[in-house]
Amino acid sequence: MEIYLLILLTLTFIPAVATPGPDAAFAVAQSLTHGANAAVIAPVSFAVATAIQVTLIFSGVDLILSNFATVFTLLKWTGVIYLFWMAYKVYKSSSESLFE
Repeated sequence: MEIYLLILLTLTFIPAVATPGPDAAFAVAQSLTHGANAAVIAPVSFAVATAIQVTLIFSGVDLILSNFATVFTLLKWTGVIYLFWMAYKVYKSSSESLFE
């Protein structure tokens, strides 16, 4: 990768990550609910997840998924099933455990 592209990516990426959004709201909610440790862990986990996404993009996984629509569709539906499973687990859990 050309160094100027890496610098351009960095200059574009930092403001996008630094601006408050759903990640910041989640971090604040976790810190209010679970204390100071969660306030540190949440943003670090967002940074790690973003680094994994950038690494996958640079490794060419996006080219594979764009060329093989079936694999991409399968990946999307796997995500949908996982989200429904998480929603079901939250729905079935007791309401007291969600707010403790």
